[in-house]
Amino acid sequence: MVTIADGGRPLAVGESVETVIVHDSDIRDIVSTLFSAGAEAIAVSGERVVFGTSIYCVGSTVVIGEERISPPLEIAAIGDSSALLNALKQDPELERLRRRAQDGSVSLTWHEAEEI
Repeated sequence: MVTIADGGRPLAVGESVETVIVHDSDIRDIVSTLFSAGAEAIAVSGERVVFGTSIYCVGSTVVIGEERISPPLEIAAIGDSSALLNALKQDPELERLRRRAQDGSVSLTWHEAEEI
């Protein structure tokens, strides 16, 4: 389980709000990393994601398939939990997102779930 939400840090002078919100690219990067790590199935806030599922932003919401979803978003993945968690922690594709989480631009957490 991965949870991603807009950041809670205050904006710097002249900084755009775009720097502290979840973007479609963030979701696509997480989903891509999880599939690459062997995820058998993925859902974003209850919406199943398969090859070709569209993920894009409309204002402050993310559209998954045809559903508008506002952060926080929960990404559930079924697969080898060790491989999936390791990919989230170490995959170079997520380095920018992990840095954004460290500076408070987004909130990003993950944990192993007993059942999905």
